[in-house]
This record gives sequence, C-alpha cells and structure tokens, in this order.
Amino acid sequence: MKKKMLIASMGIAMCILTACRGLSSDSLGSILANSDNEVQVSVSGQSEDVEYDESECTVIKISASGAVISGDGARYEDGIIYISEAGDYLLSGSGDASVCVSAGEEDNVRLILSGVSITCDDMAPLYIEEGKNVYLVLDSGTTNTLTDNREESSDDEETNINNAGGAVYSACDLIIEGSGSLEIVSENNDGIKAKDDVKIKSGNVSVQAADEGIDGNDSFTIEEGTLTIKAGDKGIKINDTITIDGGTINITADDEGMQALDVVINDGDINIDAKDDGINISDGSGSSGDEMMQGGPMGQKMQNQEQVQSGQAISEQGETLEETGQQSTTVTRAPGQGGSAGGQMQGAPMGENGEKPELPEGMEEGEMPEIPENMDVANFQGGPNGGQMGQGGPMDADGERPEKPENMDGQMQGGKMENGQMQGGMMPGEMQGGQQGGMGMETAIDGALTINGGNIYINAYGDGIDSNGSLYMTGGYVEISGPENAGNGTLDYVGECEVTGGTLILTGSTGMQQSLGNGSTVLSASTTLNNYYDDGDTIEIYIDGNKVYTLDDIKKGNYIMISDESITSSSKVEAVINGERLE
Repeated sequence: MKKKMLIASMGIAMCILTACRGLSSDSLGSILANSDNEVQVSVSGQSEDVEYDESECTVIKISASGAVISGDGARYEDGIIYISEAGDYLLSGSGDASVCVSAGEEDNVRLILSGVSITCDDMAPLYIEEGKNVYLVLDSGTTNTLTDNREESSDDEETNINNAGGAVYSACDLIIEGSGSLEIVSENNDGIKAKDDVKIKSGNVSVQAADEGIDGNDSFTIEEGTLTIKAGDKGIKINDTITIDGGTINITADDEGMQALDVVINDGDINIDAKDDGINISDGSGSSGDEMMQGGPMGQKMQNQEQVQSGQAISEQGETLEETGQQSTTVTRAPGQGGSAGGQMQGAPMGENGEKPELPEGMEEGEMPEIPENMDVANFQGGPNGGQMGQGGPMDADGERPEKPENMDGQMQGGKMENGQMQGGMMPGEMQGGQQGGMGMETAIDGALTINGGNIYINAYGDGIDSNGSLYMTGGYVEISGPENAGNGTLDYVGECEVTGGTLILTGSTGMQQSLGNGSTVLSASTTLNNYYDDGDTIEIYIDGNKVYTLDDIKKGNYIMISDESITSSSKVEAVINGERLE
C-alpha cells in the first residue's frame, strides 16, 4: 500500500511569481523500467525511406567465410572490407568482416545497410578513417546489427581499426538515415566514437555500450527517428553542441544522461534515466558545480544550504533524506557565512594552515550552540512555525524578528511560508526553499542548456539539470524527478537561469535546490513538505481548481515546484498525493 501524507500542515496552496508559455496540460506518458532499469517507450519518431538504385550500387554480401563484392570501389582482404571511393555500397548478410572506409577527403560514401549483421572480436565492426561524409542508410523493413566484442581500447595509442574506441568509429561527418533499424552493441567500449559531427536524420537506432553511448568531438544532432541508449557511462557526451530538433530519445545511463558545452532542444520527446546528472553542461575540464571549493575571499561552496529537520542540520553531502514528522526547512546563507543553529559552519574561513578554526571552549564539533534568551525561536528556522527563511526586514535590537502586522493574516513576508502554505508569491530570483544561482561562488562557463520546445522527462539521482553555464527556457514541457539525497539538486546552475516560457515541474530533495533566476518571467509555485512522498506515489497538481498535471514517475522527496504560464499572482496552486488533497 502506498504511503499517504496525513499531516494537514503539509498543505500546498502555492502562489509564486515566475511565468510560462506552457504546453498542453497533458504531461509525458509514464516511463516504464524493467529490472535492469532500461527505459522502454511506445512512442517513436517518423522515418522516411531513402531512395537508392541497386543497379548503381557496389553489392557486398557478407558470410561466415568472408565477403563477396560485385562492383567498384571496394575489396575484401584479411577479414576487412575496404571501401576507397565515393559511391553507394549495399551491404547484407552475416559474418565477422569489419568494414573500413578510407576514401578521399571530398568523397561522399553511402553504406546502405540491408539486413547486415557484423560481429567482431578483434576489430571495430565499422571503422571510418577518411571521407567527407559517410551515410548509414537503414534500408526499409530491415534490422542491422554491429557488435563489438573487443577488449577495452586504449586512448594512448594511435587510432586504428583494432583499437578504435567505439563499435562505430568515424573521423569524418557521420549521418544516419532511413526507415530501417540499426542496433549497435559494444561490450567494452563506446557505441559510437566520432571525431567530427554525428547526425540522425531518421531511422530507429539502438545503442548498448559499456562506456559512452555516443562520444563525439564536434556536434550531435537528431532531426527525426528514435534513438535508444543504454550506457555504462554517459548516454551522449559531446565536446561542443547537442541539438535536438525532433524524434524520440530514450537514455538509460550509469553516469550523466547527456553532457555537452551547449545543449539546444527545439522539439522531440526525451526520456532520461541517469544515475548521475540528467543533463550536464560542461566544458570537459573536469570542473563541476558539485565540487567543493576551498579558500578564496568568497568562502567555499561546501554546501551553501543545510536541510534542517527537528532542530538538526544535514551538513554532509550525499546524505539521504530521512522521514520526520516535523516541518522541513531549508536554510540558505550567503557565501562565507556560518551555519545556523545546530548546523556546521559552511563556507567559513579556514585557519592559516587550511585547518578548521577552533571551536569555542566547552563546545564539541557538531554540537548546537545555546540560543540566547532574548531570541524568538518560534520565528526562526526549524521552529514550530516551520516557515521558509524570509528575505524581508532586519532583526530588532534583541535579535528577534519583528512581529507580523495584524493585517497580514497569512500573507508571505519576504518569502516566509506559514504552515506549508504560500500565498502572495515571490518574484523570480528570490530565495525560496533553495539558493539563488550565480552567488559569486563559481565562474560560469561559456555554455548553456537552451530549451525551446519538446517534451522532456528526467529521472536523475544526481542533479536533474546541472549547468556549469546558464539555463534558458522559452517553451516545451520539462518534468524532473530529482535526487533523493541532500548533496544534489533538481536544478543546479552557475550562470543565468531565465525561464520565459514552457512548463517546468521539479520534484525531489531540497538539499541543493536553486530557485529560478532574476531573468525569468514565468510565474511559479513551490513548497517544502513536512513529510516525504515516496517512490511510486502519484502527485496531481491543480491550478485554480483544475487538475492540469499528473506525476506518476517520482522518487522519494519533499519538494515540489511548478513554473507555468497559467499561474497568475492570484492563482491557487494545490497538490494531491495519492488522492489526498493537501490543504
């Protein structure tokens, strides 16, 4: 039986300010996962047939004994089919003959795969050494398989057909098209390793790899078709740009789902199940927004937030959220400030030798300091009012918060939340259950995630979106089931975060959660719950009494945020968990 939330103060009447040109109210369909966590979906992009004239092709028939070639531009020698000229090559049959393309630098080569199956133990099944463009044409109604059983390749050696880093290796532009299917299996290496651009124009492509699914230098683009990746490392890793203009992408990855300097999503259906970050914007330098930075005048990142539960702070990165019957409150501090009552000091200056400063006499590490007698604990973080940290007025001379004016009656005070309900809202960029990005702790890289359209579902155990650069969203539907631990966040960025259209829904822990940036114009609503919804629970979101979204693929968490154009400054936003309305 699914656990239900029974505490009334977990209610979510949320009105906050941030805006959106939302998609339709239909969210992405459920994503099913088998016992191996491999994503299965029923939707696929359209693929068109690619025409060719068999009479003008060089015909290559592969068998267990080798290959028979009819036509010009190709030869078979010592288990390798060499292709050295521009033209169309029609491949069929099954065997262990590797294909090596070594044409002129201005030559366009089309490999028409018409029911071919190649399995290699010592060489890459497809090795493209030189050419201008190489096209893999997937013939209509056929399934084609390239299987790489080699040991793990070494990057220290000069690349050749024996040690190429992927089952498909290409040193020139690689284009995949057609209405057939291509299955790539790499037991110990990448699925596709590319030194230039990779483009999927159409077709049904499946990649199963021990390392990266697709690993490229320049760019990856998909226009139509279906791409399914199951990777032992990253799903798609590109040094420069990933562009998604359509089609369906399903990624199951043991590391990041996608990583590139720039990711641009214009359309398509994208489903990512990642054990680390869902989408990571990185320059490949190895630096990450999750790294702990030591020293410097601005203090350390070192977790600028603490999750305060029942008067204690979670200050160790990666600690899993635990259930509590008390209000869960996130405390955010500016870099270099000390921790809150009960928390360890975060971002405080180190001693001369890089050591932690000595604790006051009589205090042990991790011990809660005594609260001054004149401090009003009820209005502080983690107290019985259970409110979010306010951004409003200063403390009075005795260190207490000013009393709430009588005429406020439940309205927000600079971001404070009363009993789990938010009324009145916040402007984009204000603190609310998470830190605002770009707080001077890190330098943003010159890269960005740009979402202009599409339907995107991310299930991540690291950050849902981790941009070491910026984030721009103008349209589309994005639903993220974020991390369960306090060391990651559903949304993590260093530069700008501008949401000016589309629908963005976040669930997960509040440990390292960030709010939307100052450039956002979409109205949003969010809350931190007293208790935690659980794996498999269903969350229904209502805006002004109308059910608009149903989330049924979530993990354990206590945070909900929705950014949608239909939210106005007077809207009432509510959540129903497992059929129980929170009020």
